[in-house]
Amino acid sequence: MKNETTAQDFIYEKAEKEKADAFRMDAHLVNLMIHEPFFSTIIRNMSKIRTSTIPTAGVAVKDLSLTMYWNPEFLASLKPLQIRELLKHECYHVIFKHCTTRTQKPHMLWNIATDLAINSILDWKHLPEGGLVPGQPLSTKGLEKVKDKKSIERWKKMSDLIKSLPPLKASEWYFEKLSKEDVNGYEKLVNFTKKIFDKGFLELADVPFDKPFVMMQQLPALLKLKSYKSVYSLVSSYIKNEKLRRMLSMHPLLVGGNPFTTTSIYGLILYLEKKWGIHYSVGGTGNIIKGFEKLMNEVGIEILKNSEVTEIITKNNKISGVKLNNENEIDADNVVCNADPPAFYEKMLSKSNKSSMLFNWKKNRMEYSMGLFVYYFGTKKIYENVEHHTIKFGNKYKEHLDDIFDKKKLNNDISYYLHRPTATDKTMAPEGNDCFYVLVPVPNNQSKINWEIEGEKMKNLVIEKMEKDLMPDLKNNIVEDFYLTPDYFEKELNTKFGSGFSIQPKFTQSAYFRFHNKSEIYDGLYFVGAGTHPGAGVPGVLSSAKVLDKLF
Repeated sequence: MKNETTAQDFIYEKAEKEKADAFRMDAHLVNLMIHEPFFSTIIRNMSKIRTSTIPTAGVAVKDLSLTMYWNPEFLASLKPLQIRELLKHECYHVIFKHCTTRTQKPHMLWNIATDLAINSILDWKHLPEGGLVPGQPLSTKGLEKVKDKKSIERWKKMSDLIKSLPPLKASEWYFEKLSKEDVNGYEKLVNFTKKIFDKGFLELADVPFDKPFVMMQQLPALLKLKSYKSVYSLVSSYIKNEKLRRMLSMHPLLVGGNPFTTTSIYGLILYLEKKWGIHYSVGGTGNIIKGFEKLMNEVGIEILKNSEVTEIITKNNKISGVKLNNENEIDADNVVCNADPPAFYEKMLSKSNKSSMLFNWKKNRMEYSMGLFVYYFGTKKIYENVEHHTIKFGNKYKEHLDDIFDKKKLNNDISYYLHRPTATDKTMAPEGNDCFYVLVPVPNNQSKINWEIEGEKMKNLVIEKMEKDLMPDLKNNIVEDFYLTPDYFEKELNTKFGSGFSIQPKFTQSAYFRFHNKSEIYDGLYFVGAGTHPGAGVPGVLSSAKVLDKLF
């Protein structure tokens, strides 16, 4: 703290105050670029005017261009995290077109409504004091100085109203305080997700995003489709019932994402399932692999089994071959890799090759999906009441997801997905028996959880929950079982931190911002699978293979 003070004193001694303020703003913009590159791109193109005529900050259209006004005294009173959220707040005014589409009157109420809509999707705990947040009373700071009783009464009414409002609503909703029936809301949600599906899956799922201009070309369309919103935020703008919100927003978990942070582009899964349904491979997924093997043999492709690839051989950042665990080497000009990209880059490539600073920064800032606890079990009792697919939510939703993705800690209030293939395919279990697996989202291995201890505890918790929910006397009817933890994903499948789906599907980790299908570093190296574009899940992984068709 002493050095920081000395630096500030030096600035004020050697430079004019305006230049010092501008320097501080530049530092905050650099911080935003590091932590929030999407918002940094928006604010970088704005004119920035230092002013004392407004008490805080704001954006407006001036001379047909976007301008951000900021009060240096106000910013000086804030912590770095508060300033970052403030800058994101001003960016959202631009994204939502609040500066150019304001038609509602009175304008003061419209300004309040837009602030409420924005702050409900930000981390309001890091917003400057006094920020308007639905569900939170107004700040009492400075109220003691107000002497007019009518003004105090108006303040109390406004505070009570804002405290009663739910989060994640559009500005127009807050302004007009309208409520739509969920039936109508669902219809509108489906229609909107169809637009996302048409663009995000049918058009872009197999497009190579290996060049920045390809991403830039798509940004206007993605912004129009509200890709800056999370899936939960998108659903909540149409649906008011909390149980329905959970049901209709949980799809990102199927590809490793948090519904509260995953870009709404992944709302396309909702429409994809509605359009094409959910399919099952008779005999299990392994039969699909056997089908691929048969096809490859028919067209003359040689398959080497029980031969682990231990190293990719490179020369001058160009692929030259692969080394197997038996130390045999195979010459190759091109390698198509289905391994987890971050783990692959760290473990399988020569350390002598150099990568760019930009790539290293990108790789080091990646956020990873949750881990998975997968419990397989067979029973001597047939549970006819259990469907092929069952999803059971815990009592808490966002809090539980916060524990998994952010706090990296276990929570006994688990949610789980239960799969019963025997509901469709009786061949999956001996006659008179039943088979299942249950999938539980858990923190990845950044948590440092000791799964040798916690694995058995989690298994017993899962059994207890399922007995209570829908499978009476389950424990006494289990005949065979085993489970997998994030340790298995990290040690056996070589995924970074034991993540179940590689990197999270956030906007800043989608398309161009994911690991590229064509390696950014090595000539002749290509990626398919969950960690590259378009992402995890069977449709995503198959689409990543289609991308390569356009790259070769």
